[in-house]
Amino acid sequence: MDLKKRYISVNIIESLPAMADMCLNQELNYAGIERWQSWLGRRILLLLGIFSVALIFPFTALPLLAQSGMLGTDQLLLDIAKLSLPFKFAGGLGLAVVVSGIYISVLYFYVSIRKVNRNNAVDQILPDFLLMISANIRAGMTPFQAFKAAARPEFGPLEIEIKRVATRSLSTDSFTGALKLIETSIDSRLLRMVTKFFEQGLKSGGRIAELLEASASEIRDMQELKRELAISTKTYMIFLAFIVVLGLPMMLSVSTQFLKSFPKMDSGPSLGILSAPALAISPEFVANVGYLCILLTTFSVSLVIGIIGEGKFFYGVRYYPILLAATLISYAVIQSLLGSFLGGMMVG
Repeated sequence: MDLKKRYISVNIIESLPAMADMCLNQELNYAGIERWQSWLGRRILLLLGIFSVALIFPFTALPLLAQSGMLGTDQLLLDIAKLSLPFKFAGGLGLAVVVSGIYISVLYFYVSIRKVNRNNAVDQILPDFLLMISANIRAGMTPFQAFKAAARPEFGPLEIEIKRVATRSLSTDSFTGALKLIETSIDSRLLRMVTKFFEQGLKSGGRIAELLEASASEIRDMQELKRELAISTKTYMIFLAFIVVLGLPMMLSVSTQFLKSFPKMDSGPSLGILSAPALAISPEFVANVGYLCILLTTFSVSLVIGIIGEGKFFYGVRYYPILLAATLISYAVIQSLLGSFLGGMMVG
């Protein structure tokens, strides 16, 4: 059964255009996903299933839920359940597109974060890796032997790539040619730079050990500067989180409580021509708009925090659930406190 699923998945990927196939292959290799065709094919099958379920939802599940009374008093869903077939199809198509878009976005963020995490892990261990090669060369090994002997489990993704390059060097390619294979599996600017220096050193016959030690020292200096910069930007991240978690719920709660208290103020002594007009906007509508505003604002701020903290916007997605939960809790608490405070004032 597993072989059958894998066969179907691979056939789906092979039906994609050559350019899309090449781009997907490159990105998934950078993310360290092995058997990428099978992995992506299963995700495409799941996407088709999600799209189909969402498309037929207004025709099947929604009417059954309406008949069973599980929808309660939600007038919008009840009205959708009573629509004609063309409108149901349009609604189902819209729902399918939205749900599929969310699923594709989740996959994109997953692959992107996995790729960046892999690159960061390689950048962190790169100085130690270079120093080990340098030590092996100073111990009397040839550059190829020193490179091959540096394949250690603590070097993570580099261990696999070192073994792959060594195997390729012993079979069909030269050592300098096989080094370029690393660039197809790890999207690290530092690693590409070091690989190019190492390749040039091999061709020119320079002092490779000293070159590697100097490169390791420069990389460590760059990483130290990056850490100091990250510490200095923490203030901006905390400020943004404070505004979203406390400032936004405060403003939304004041608007909602004002609309709830306004009819009570209007029911007091008549002021003649100064009587307040009836409001067309209900507090429930403002509360729903507030929840939508919180969803969108916290997502946007999460992306900004990701850019400030890590330099990549999709890194902010991991902060989104925390910010959203904290903002919703703050919104509920502030609404309750303001309601009690204003209610006491109105009674007084």
